[in-house]
Amino acid sequence: MLDSICKSYFVRNGITGKYILELVDTETGRIIATTENGSSRVSKNIVSNMIDLGLTSHHGLIAYFDMPYKVFFSQLTGVLISSFLLVIFLGVCFIYQWKTISFQRNVAKVREEFMSSMVHELKFPLSIIKKKLLALKQEGVDNLNERQLDALNGGFDRVLHLNNFVFKLLNAWKQGFKVTWEKLSLQDSIDELVRQFNSVFEKRDVSIKVDYQLSRNVIEADPIHFPNAISNLIENAIKYSGSSPKVEISCKDEGNMLIISVKDHGFGIPEKLREKIFERYFRVARGRSADVHGFGIGLSYVKQVIEAHGGVIRVDSTEGVGTTFTVMVPLVTDEND
Repeated sequence: MLDSICKSYFVRNGITGKYILELVDTETGRIIATTENGSSRVSKNIVSNMIDLGLTSHHGLIAYFDMPYKVFFSQLTGVLISSFLLVIFLGVCFIYQWKTISFQRNVAKVREEFMSSMVHELKFPLSIIKKKLLALKQEGVDNLNERQLDALNGGFDRVLHLNNFVFKLLNAWKQGFKVTWEKLSLQDSIDELVRQFNSVFEKRDVSIKVDYQLSRNVIEADPIHFPNAISNLIENAIKYSGSSPKVEISCKDEGNMLIISVKDHGFGIPEKLREKIFERYFRVARGRSADVHGFGIGLSYVKQVIEAHGGVIRVDSTEGVGTTFTVMVPLVTDEND
């Protein structure tokens, strides 16, 4: 009777495996009756609590169950299959990610080697041009008019500037990017850049206007990298502004921040590309700007220089209207000045 009642109860609760019932004396622990026989083949792995039947003879009931592997695995089949497929998927993703990272590392290595080789190749012709221009300045300026002399001096200054820049790039590749803090006249540096660009782009009818609103002119900055960063912004403004570039430069200080903006009225930058323009080797190639040559390292270099000075660079651009790059760096000055 107990076997029939328990079996009906187990089935109602989803327990269909084999089991053993034992009727025991709760005082002595003696087995009074059992459903176990030679053909039951039930390993007593799971044991229930003793159920007191409440009889005067102190009878209790215990149930034994075998480990329900079949039920366990049948219920978890979906979970196990899903987990197995997930492990395979994660493995494939890991392999793909590893291959992607390896490929990008190899590409970056090739690019760095190319840039390093290119810089090395620039050293020799720049040194030759520098020597020739220096010799011309020292010996052959008697027959030059004032305009030609200005052009010669501008070319020599530009070559000297490029030579120093190449030297700095080589050191940056060998030793890592470092900033040398020196006193720098901001207005003199920008005026010199404007003079050089007016000389180089004389045939393109370049107009560069500078507005100075500075309470201090001498700042602490890298004398090579910082002017080079501003030079890159001016050059980009000229290159991406069509046949008659108009560039507006604003320099002002607010509190302890130096703010320099370079504005052009050129092609503009598509909104979806504005976050990418500071990535190394990325170049905007669209319309007429596709004819502009370069390696796509200018703005990434500018960003690196500005961040090395503890500053930030922002871009505001509208297609067909123009672009404004704004540089904001903390003013570092000598307290004794």
